[in-house]
Amino acid sequence: MDDCRVGAQRRSGWLDVELTASRCFSDRLEDAYLHIDRLSAHFCFRVAHEFGLCEEATIERPAWLAPEAEYLWRYVLDVLHEDGYRMRAGDQWRAVKPCPADDSLRLYQEAPLACPEAAAIFELMKRCYDSAPAFLTGKQTGVSVIFPRGDLCLWERVHRQDAVMSIYADLVPPELADVLQKGARVLEVGAGVGAVLRRCLPMLKEREAAEYWFTDLGRLFVQRAER
Repeated sequence: MDDCRVGAQRRSGWLDVELTASRCFSDRLEDAYLHIDRLSAHFCFRVAHEFGLCEEATIERPAWLAPEAEYLWRYVLDVLHEDGYRMRAGDQWRAVKPCPADDSLRLYQEAPLACPEAAAIFELMKRCYDSAPAFLTGKQTGVSVIFPRGDLCLWERVHRQDAVMSIYADLVPPELADVLQKGARVLEVGAGVGAVLRRCLPMLKEREAAEYWFTDLGRLFVQRAER
């Protein structure tokens, strides 16, 4: 009987997850990802035009590239390669065809109008777009781009409300509800701005969880959660 009850609870938990997933991963979310894909491509076109990737026949790692930005430079070249604008030739990149004009400004106006529930992620992408040259050349750090003057407001909106990112926090409560026992000790690794904790807090109180450990590599996140 106990085994049957546990099995029923497990099936119920999976049903909750499936319902949450079907609500989150919708046609509207697919539309948002289409806009993100276009914006990402035009971000790469912007970098290509800004730093002469379209004009030079072959490209090596530029001397001015900041070590922190190495991954972004490689990402841009990989996207241009996948879309057929550059081709890898050993340690160099060879031009195949000209990059299209950067149409990001129009796209950044259209995206939040078409998908207002994903406005936060579009705003974050625009912030990265505006700061790309300064970041690539080492004039601005990635942390200062994402958290200007230590401001976490946009990052919190992205993870707590945005239709693209907050859905992952929505998937946790049904699973936690399936296993959480009275007096349990819970550990959340990489808790960020506390999007999961906010969703699970009523359940933690209701089931009288003994402890909830909140961890993150970002000291600022942990300090805010502690307050």
